[in-house]
Amino acid sequence: DAGSVATERWLEKVVEPLLEQPVVHAVGGWRPLRLENEFQKRIGRYCCFPRDRWPVGAMCDPSGGNIAFRRHAFEAAGGFPEWLTFAGEDFLFNATMNRIGFPIYYQPDALTLWEGRSNWRSYAVMVRRYGYGLGEMQVFPKNYWAWLLTMLVPPLILFSKNPLRDAWLRWLRNANSVWGWFTGRIFGHRPPPGWEFVDGYWFGPGAMAVMRARGKK
Repeated sequence: DAGSVATERWLEKVVEPLLEQPVVHAVGGWRPLRLENEFQKRIGRYCCFPRDRWPVGAMCDPSGGNIAFRRHAFEAAGGFPEWLTFAGEDFLFNATMNRIGFPIYYQPDALTLWEGRSNWRSYAVMVRRYGYGLGEMQVFPKNYWAWLLTMLVPPLILFSKNPLRDAWLRWLRNANSVWGWFTGRIFGHRPPPGWEFVDGYWFGPGAMAVMRARGKK
């Protein structure tokens, strides 16, 4: 994953659960932001999850820049969805793995650092591309309609949990995310033939076959 830097013991720690527990099929680690300037300190609150977001061993949704998996699980999930244009392939892959019976084990000691974005212009491009990918996937429509309202009526941000903290940055994130989501939803790629939309997510033919075999659809 672009901008990710593995720490010295990352490989050892990310494969540790796979070597010690045969029932574990995939492992995700923690990827905090490298805080090298004031802007990165600000976006760190919105780009990365805290180390304790999930308990150790719990099912998680890691970045594609910090994950390991067994080949058979990867193949059962159909790999990463290459039909997406800019971003989101790790999100949809994680959702598939967790849905078809190969939950991703959270290992916070497997640590990579993420370079992130150093200024607001590059940050705006990043969240716009994230939004585009999620729009292609058609996920979280309620979130983006809500963010659309805050984009059109900025004072609505004052009704959030932290009304004044980084309000301009949150508006920038909402506006560019919404721009990306609706653009991706309207003009983005569509899944290849055989993909099905189930409970708010797209799943490929292989994943659907696994779910049907396990009675999880």
